Amino acid sequence: GERKGRATIENISPGGAQITTRVPVEPGQAIVLTIGDLGTANGHVAWTNRYTVGVKFDQEVDAIADLLLSVAIY
Repeated sequence: GERKGRATIENISPGGAQITTRVPVEPGQAIVLTIGDLGTANGHVAWTNRYTVGVKFDQEVDAIADLLLSVAIY
């Protein structure tokens, strides 16, 4: 079934993210991250290490790319 939980984004790029969460997940599992005002990002668990999880987005997230570019320019 569907599980919801909180996660902390440790790092993020248009192609994926590293998060920490207490929600148990398995490599290959589909995951949806809700990222504040940026909306949602669909992806899959690439790897796990206890509470640390690598997520590969199914497609690059343009809103994240735009945000990172605006921060880099500032």
